[in-house]
Amino acid sequence: MGNKHTVCLLTRDQIIDYVESTHFTSEEIRALWFHFKEISSSVTDDDIIDKAEFQKAMLFRDSSLLEQIFRVFDTDHDGSISFSEFISCLSTFSSKGTPEEKLRLSFQIYDADGDNFIDKGELRGLVTSTMREHDVVFSSDSIARIVDETFAEIRPANPSDGISFEEYRAMVRERPQALSILTLNISSIIAEYAEAMVCLLGPAPEETARVCHLPPLAARLLFRPRRRRPDPEE
Repeated sequence: MGNKHTVCLLTRDQIIDYVESTHFTSEEIRALWFHFKEISSSVTDDDIIDKAEFQKAMLFRDSSLLEQIFRVFDTDHDGSISFSEFISCLSTFSSKGTPEEKLRLSFQIYDADGDNFIDKGELRGLVTSTMREHDVVFSSDSIARIVDETFAEIRPANPSDGISFEEYRAMVRERPQALSILTLNISSIIAEYAEAMVCLLGPAPEETARVCHLPPLAARLLFRPRRRRPDPEE
């Protein structure tokens, strides 16, 4: 795999805690730890993912969209993503995340200032960033019309504040497919690292098989950093 990290350094107690606090199994957590180490060491090997490493892994072209996604991972707002933050957010993004978890996470992506409302500026900003990311060209007037029509449809109780979480929930209830974009292709990541773990740790009956045969998920936001080329001296 081109990864210099060959031993999972998580303790048994840490793994148990992560199993209890996420939707992942112990083997899935070990696999995602190896993936986290690959990303967090891609620029500086310091056990955290900074914005440069996040950008390298995510391959986002639009800086505004990158900032908004990075913000929901960085829950303590210290400018970096720890393994705990990484595994927690991926748990929600995965196919195992509940609709309620995805609903709250998607609201946080829109709610850039964290005031529990999505105002017109925040909606306009995310629509613009998403269109730029996918090379879709809309005039500023067209984007403004989309925002105005969205607010007219939802009819928030306090338009000056914006759309509340409950109003957002009601809208998504009518369009459940809106949450499908918040499902990452984590299965291929886990399968790749699980194969290496079988060699390192020995096969775990049934558990490893389950890890390697997770159902395919939407592939857009796959975390896959570029492979590190082996040094000639290695």
